[in-house]
Amino acid sequence: MHALAGSLDFALIHYPIGPSTPRSLEHLAHTSIGPANPALLLTMKGPAAWWPERGNRDSEQEDADLSSVLRKLALLSEPSLASLSDTWLRASRGSESTPPGSATTRLPACAMTIGVIYDANEINLVAHIPYTAHGRRRLLSLLFDTLPFPSRCTGSPSDFVRERYRVALALLSLHRHVFRLVTLAEPFAGAPVDSVAQRAIMRNRWDQLGWTPETPTPSYRSDDSYANYCVDFDLDYTCGESGVDDGEQLLQDCTLEDRSIRSDPSNVPSGIAGRLNDPLFSLACVPDPPTIEEPLGDDAAAPVAGTSEDIFLPGDPDATAKDSDDIKHARRFMAYNLHRTLAFLASRHCAAYGWESSHVFTEADAQLPVNNKFFVFSVFLTRRIFQVDINFPVIQLSEDQSTYTWKFYNAPVMFMNCAQPLPIPARLSIFQTLLFIEQHVRLLSKELDLEG
Repeated sequence: MHALAGSLDFALIHYPIGPSTPRSLEHLAHTSIGPANPALLLTMKGPAAWWPERGNRDSEQEDADLSSVLRKLALLSEPSLASLSDTWLRASRGSESTPPGSATTRLPACAMTIGVIYDANEINLVAHIPYTAHGRRRLLSLLFDTLPFPSRCTGSPSDFVRERYRVALALLSLHRHVFRLVTLAEPFAGAPVDSVAQRAIMRNRWDQLGWTPETPTPSYRSDDSYANYCVDFDLDYTCGESGVDDGEQLLQDCTLEDRSIRSDPSNVPSGIAGRLNDPLFSLACVPDPPTIEEPLGDDAAAPVAGTSEDIFLPGDPDATAKDSDDIKHARRFMAYNLHRTLAFLASRHCAAYGWESSHVFTEADAQLPVNNKFFVFSVFLTRRIFQVDINFPVIQLSEDQSTYTWKFYNAPVMFMNCAQPLPIPARLSIFQTLLFIEQHVRLLSKELDLEG
């Protein structure tokens, strides 16, 4: 197995504790694949070399080389598959007493690792699937797709770009699959002896390299982390008054409509309703509520009805006057349509602390943390603009400083100018953003027990 590992080009392993010092990145580079850190993705080079070119190589010899790579990849994936299947089966059997092989102890559909074989001509995608037959563990290695990926453009430039676009989409799908693997119940909680053995191996490796492990630096958050929010966000962070004032100034020419219009799209102001027929705004302005709102019911907002306030934080400062007006209307419209969802999240927060609908909020209540998954995204898209906003509920002091109440915030977290035709890097950035949003929707649905 050690000899086979030398032919491995890249491995994505599960590492639940992230590095906190620069040198720990070096330590991480020498973490071994094992039960506690299984490989979720393996890659190897294929038979076709970049230099020299293929030349007149025999096709049968190429097939034999590919078969050899497939076999090596399957053998290297076996330890990780064993860890994955053991962990899931252990979690399933622990939930209720069921015999092995029953429906409740079968592996989920995503319980497989993917291998990637790439060379100068193509990319091969291989699924390594664990299963049980006649009481014995088996491993199925399945070459399920081959994508052309030539190193040089020898034909139509449009076909060449299209092939690379397909590869980019495939890699984004692999990213999504890896995310599903790490969200399985109790992912890869290897036996204690495995962790001890791995630490011993790491220490020996550090001694060989002459390294001394550093003390991890403490975790902290700067005071202005809210204003610079990009990835890490705390919903219990208190927003300053200046941010709210700037947001209201940006939207000073907009009229606050009664929230009853949200249940009836026909009541949308004409300035926004006219945009609904414009395909450029189709992603931003959808009159129907999002899918996540469907099971909530009409009474979802009851615990916070009449005790909430919408607050919009400033958008992009470099937008033109016309762009700013479009963004303001779209942001307001989407925030209004998400009001029931935010009210539902607020009611779940109240239920978590045992508060009734008549509960009067206090300063101590406002300081209690809100579930860090309780936020939703809204997306504004035109031919020239791609913007993502975050919407979240916060308990804050009212304007007259008399009571604490729910405030629903809308704040921009991403803005991108889109030149036409849209270049490939910009398309990939948009796809990656939408993939992240999709992952958050899945996590939030799971948190709210809305998954089917």
